[in-house]
Amino acid sequence: MAAIENSKKTTKDLILDAAFSFTKEPRFTAFSMSELAERVGISKAAIYRHYESKEAVFDAMNERFFNTLAELLLRLQKSCYTNPDIMPLIPFEDIIAFFANNIDYINFFIGSMANDSSFEKRIGKELENRGVTMLRHIYYDANDKETGTPERFARLVETFYCGTSIFMFTKLREKMMQEGAKVDTVDVFSKKIVEFFTKGLQGTCKKSSRFYPQELSEKRMNEIDKMCAIHSEDLPEEDRFFSALANVIKKYSFTGVTIEKIADEMNLAKSSLYSHFENKNKLITEQIRHELFLMQTIVMENCAEGKNFSEYLYIKIRSEFEYFMMRPSIIPICGWLLMSDDENPFFVEDCEDVKKIFNKKGQEEGLDLGIPLSNELIEFWIASLPVALITQGHSHGLERDGFGKALRIIQRFVEYGIDR
Repeated sequence: MAAIENSKKTTKDLILDAAFSFTKEPRFTAFSMSELAERVGISKAAIYRHYESKEAVFDAMNERFFNTLAELLLRLQKSCYTNPDIMPLIPFEDIIAFFANNIDYINFFIGSMANDSSFEKRIGKELENRGVTMLRHIYYDANDKETGTPERFARLVETFYCGTSIFMFTKLREKMMQEGAKVDTVDVFSKKIVEFFTKGLQGTCKKSSRFYPQELSEKRMNEIDKMCAIHSEDLPEEDRFFSALANVIKKYSFTGVTIEKIADEMNLAKSSLYSHFENKNKLITEQIRHELFLMQTIVMENCAEGKNFSEYLYIKIRSEFEYFMMRPSIIPICGWLLMSDDENPFFVEDCEDVKKIFNKKGQEEGLDLGIPLSNELIEFWIASLPVALITQGHSHGLERDGFGKALRIIQRFVEYGIDR
């Protein structure tokens, strides 16, 4: 992996390194060329000798991202073709280790996905142009006999599950390191994540742990599906502001959200919105808190019916899925809050909550992923799974029945691993 390991960096490389460093901050899309020059330690004029515009810098960042991702996947692809009957654990560990060491690449990917609805399709084309063909084997089309098989569907869900989990665990590891928590080395961390993916809770927890799986019957899962169903009459009408914000995000992406556009969407004057809140962040945060409290109330009432962790897990992901399907606008709004400026009170409080949680004593026995995991952080990860499934599933044409099947597959992956 010469491109990744090459230590002889040109000025152009150093400029790109600095540009990627902005992705460690939620405001990364807003950096100026002057800020970039200052971070590199050269003049603004020197930046323009290498890149004629900020757009050219972003183009180069995309090129580096695609080249790096392709290089990692090509090694994995080679192992897959050499050993088709077994999971290539070492290259997969390398991918996790790379992203854990280079968290800015994950942030860049998430930011690009959030701001460009065509970015996911572009990734496929760019990787294929670089020789990555393994992604063809996870393409799924329910209406196609060749690609619409249950095996292909399970493989598609596997990519959702593993990709989301890698993102969540590496981000949590980064936050813990920032707050001074003790974590395993990247190599050990990546090995433990791969072991968890392959063996699930059953293969990585002690039988005495409350996380150890208990098989759910088809009848019980059907009962849970029925119990968790949410109907339109069960929820209050969505707030006008909430709907308007979601529409603005869809029209103008994350970076295009302004109070003026929200007010226009609501046919109101900008001043009338500010008359109730101190600033934009306060306005949006109050709305999202109200909505999340409603969701949490519904989910926890349902979860109280769980007789063991296996039931609790399925009730939780099914309840959240049902809520997000009824309130699809909540997903882009939560994303906007986490992608906005670093003074956003929602973002800051979220970080503080994480700090309090992982410093708590009494992490669960038997679930060792190389980072200190409390019950709350495990639930935080679990809660991310239905969100990612809905976000990515829609782009692959999944309907409600397909989502329901995917949730059951995810349940199986969490409890028994992807090799079962």
